[in-house]
Amino acid sequence: MASTGQACGTDLILLVEGTAIAHCTNHTLNTTTATRDATTKDSAGWADNLPGVKSWTVDFSGLYHYAAAYGMSDLFALQTAGTPVSLRFTNSTSGDKYFHGEAYVTGLSIDSPSEENVTYSGTFIGTGVLTEAANT
Repeated sequence: MASTGQACGTDLILLVEGTAIAHCTNHTLNTTTATRDATTKDSAGWADNLPGVKSWTVDFSGLYHYAAAYGMSDLFALQTAGTPVSLRFTNSTSGDKYFHGEAYVTGLSIDSPSEENVTYSGTFIGTGVLTEAANT
């Protein structure tokens, strides 16, 4: 049965090829539609725009762990190999919506502040369509 009410961020996970990124603390799905200029002399001095190319990215961050089941080392291997992966932004509740598509790792970073947790972050950029579906 699909969830109702306000969603909790803890319920949503980011799956890469069906496996959750280890120790992830945040992930953000971003969608963008570029515009194309349709301004003419009839536009009365105002810009007219039409929708253009759509794109999507996922930004994520987490706690760095040396022996993570699917962590920084795995993500770095994907980035250096230029391997596209299947991403799924989801929860496990039957009937709830999720987003999925193919993407590449395009950026990774590790932050190591003195006497604090070491964190990592990165970005996936979508290639092709981002689709919405429902968990079964």
